[in-house]
Amino acid sequence: MSVIRPYPPLKERHPYFHWRNAEDEDDNISAAKEIKRQNRRNKIQHFVKRCLTFTNLDLGQPANLAAPQARPFRWMISSYHTPEEYQAKSVWRQSPWYLLLRCMLIDLPEQLESGIGTSWRDCQVQEKGEMKFLTRKAGCSTFPRLKWGRRIVFSEQTKDEPRWLTGRWLIVAYLWSDSREWLRSANVKNLLSFQNAFCIRAFERVPSMHSGHYFAYRQFYQSEKVSDELKRLVTLFRHVGYYNAHAPLIPLCRPVPDTLSELSRLMNKEAIALLYTRYKKAGATGGN
Repeated sequence: MSVIRPYPPLKERHPYFHWRNAEDEDDNISAAKEIKRQNRRNKIQHFVKRCLTFTNLDLGQPANLAAPQARPFRWMISSYHTPEEYQAKSVWRQSPWYLLLRCMLIDLPEQLESGIGTSWRDCQVQEKGEMKFLTRKAGCSTFPRLKWGRRIVFSEQTKDEPRWLTGRWLIVAYLWSDSREWLRSANVKNLLSFQNAFCIRAFERVPSMHSGHYFAYRQFYQSEKVSDELKRLVTLFRHVGYYNAHAPLIPLCRPVPDTLSELSRLMNKEAIALLYTRYKKAGATGGN
């Protein structure tokens, strides 16, 4: 469908900053890999020590450190934000900040319909040690002012140390700015709003059409701002597996499958309430 856009399309406004692949967003994955490496190092050290010991003393076996479990996320919602006054074609490159919010869910239909059981805004994971900053890729001229970034995580955690991430949802924010000092105190929860989201996308993790052993996040929904009056163009994509996110559009003349129609309804209402409402959805029950 042809649309007159006072805003540039999302492809032009993608800054190509450093952010993780969707498959690697759960910090439990990297933590488990590091613990497995540590367990291997401990076994090697134990073996070397036994070889260098000239007695028959039983040194015992090194204890295996317990690794956290990666969560089986199947769905992802991504929303892209800049200040509203910097979303017009003439000024968008000068935006002082850029925000990508990713919401990972295990069961999107159930969790959007029933709620996640808590307010994700109250579950920010505190960084350990000194605050870490991201730097943009070389040659990134899409947003010339933005030089510094942060990755902020929201998730439920275990009560006992080392406080592994747990629960059936995960929210990760990538915030970029022209000021490192501003980033130190910036509050993602205050910056985030439906009004300054210029695009919202939704993906499902499905097997590839070429290999059942390979999974990829396939896009099925997009809501893009196309006018100053907050009008949005909603686009749906065919429900098939693809290697990348560029699944074919559903033509306007074709009927929308019931499953996709229900997913679109949830994205148009419940997803907005989950991501942008400051308080927990009234009457929400069910799992977290």
